[in-house]
Amino acid sequence: LNCIQWLIEYFNKYAYAHCAIYGTSFISSASNTFKLFANEGITALLNDDLTGSVLFCGALISGIATGAVGYGIGYAFYHDHEDKEVREGVPVGLGVYGGFIGLVLCVCVLTVVKS
Repeated sequence: LNCIQWLIEYFNKYAYAHCAIYGTSFISSASNTFKLFANEGITALLNDDLTGSVLFCGALISGIATGAVGYGIGYAFYHDHEDKEVREGVPVGLGVYGGFIGLVLCVCVLTVVKS
């Protein structure tokens, strides 16, 4: 059980950021980061970190916007098609596909901001 606690303390995203910023080894960065958090008493703040949910909401809004653009493009090109399945299916398909791609791309970009 102590081994698991040690892994949780030393392998966190803040140690990776410390390593990248200061150019130190990962072990020393993890140790320095955990000492900083323990000394400053901000471990509770780390547990209640809300940036991830806020960034995901932004990515979700981006996905909805790109889905709406995809639906609009599909509707613009296929709104007068003679086949009902094409007229209704293509805009919906493009909307879902555009929303998914927009969500994934925005999550990838905002992951950098989160770290």
